Amino acid sequence: MKKSVCSIFIFLCANGVFPSLSKANLIKANSNLEIIGKNRCNEMGAPHRVMVMVPGTLNSLVPGAPEDAISANGNQFPYFSMAVRQVMESHFCAVHIISGLDYFGEFKKNGEHTFEQTLSWYNALISELDYKPEVWFYGHSAGGLYSLYAAHLNERNKAFQSLPIKKIVTMATPFNGVEFIDKLTSYNSFVAELVQKFIETAWSIDLKGLWGLKKQNVRIFLYNLKLDPQIEIHSFAGAQSTTYSANEIMNAIFLSPPLNALQKLINSVSDGMVSLASVFNQTILNKQTQDPIQYLYVQSHNDYQINLDHIEQVWDYRYLKVLGTTNSDYVLEQQIKVYNDILQMSGI
Repeated sequence: MKKSVCSIFIFLCANGVFPSLSKANLIKANSNLEIIGKNRCNEMGAPHRVMVMVPGTLNSLVPGAPEDAISANGNQFPYFSMAVRQVMESHFCAVHIISGLDYFGEFKKNGEHTFEQTLSWYNALISELDYKPEVWFYGHSAGGLYSLYAAHLNERNKAFQSLPIKKIVTMATPFNGVEFIDKLTSYNSFVAELVQKFIETAWSIDLKGLWGLKKQNVRIFLYNLKLDPQIEIHSFAGAQSTTYSANEIMNAIFLSPPLNALQKLINSVSDGMVSLASVFNQTILNKQTQDPIQYLYVQSHNDYQINLDHIEQVWDYRYLKVLGTTNSDYVLEQQIKVYNDILQMSGI
C-alpha cells in the first residue's frame, strides 16, 4: 500500500512528414513560427481537411515551453512537441490545438469545452473559405475520450449547427480504463479519498476526471455516447519495457522512473500509464444497442509497434533532455516517423 501511494505521488509530481524533415530542418523551422497555425486552406493544392489536436490528462502540467515552442499569437502549446505539430501541419491545411482544458477534468466537461472551442474556431475558419473542409480529431490519452464526447455533442447538435467530422484518431486512449487507478482506489478508499482532498485543497485541482478513468466509469461513459456511424475511429498505442540498470534507466528506449513505478501497478504490457489491453479492448464498443447511431466501431491498429512511453508520445524531446533523459534524439526521430505512419494508416 505504501509503495502504491508513493507511485501515485511520483506520477502526479512528474508529470513520412517527409524523409527530409531532419532534426536540423526541424530546429530551423522553429525560428519561423509565424507558419505555425497558419491557415493554408485557400492555397492551391492544399488538403481540404483540418486537424483538431486534443491534449489528455495533465494537459497543462508540463514544463514551460522553450522560446521556439511559442506560437505566433503568443500562446504556448507545450503538451504537443514541435515535431508532432509540424507533422500535422504537413498533412492538414489548418491545425488547432485545444487549450483551456482542466488538468484532470471530467470527460464530459472537457469534451464540451473541446466541442465549443472547435466549433467557434471552425466557423471563423470557414467564414473565409468557399468550402467546408472535413474535420479530424487527434486525441492523446484521455484526449481521445474528450474527442469522442465532442463528436457526441456534435451529433446532438446536428439539427442546428455541426462540424463535418470525418475521423477521430487516438493514441494511448484507455477505452477500458486505467488499471492503476482501479488498484489504487481498491486498496484503501480512505487513503485515496484523503489524497484527493489534499490535492484539491492544496492546488485547487479537480480530480474527478482522474477517478473517472476507473474501468467501470469509462464503460458507463462510452455506453452513453451517440456518434454519427460514418465517423471513423482509429486507435493506436505505445509500449516500452522496463529496466533496473543504473546505466539504462534514463535511456529514452525504456520507461522513465515515474512510469516504471506505475508499470508495477499495471502489470501488463503498457506505455507506463495505459496498457495495450485497455487501448485495444473492443468489448464495450460493439453493438451496445440496436440503434445504429450508438454503434461505435474502433479500428485498432494493434499490429503497429510504437516504442514510445506515454510522455514521449507527445512531449518535446528537449523537455526530456532537460529532465535527464539520455538518447533524447531518439524521441524526436520516432515522433516524426510515428505520426506520419498513424496518419497514413488512418487514411490520410
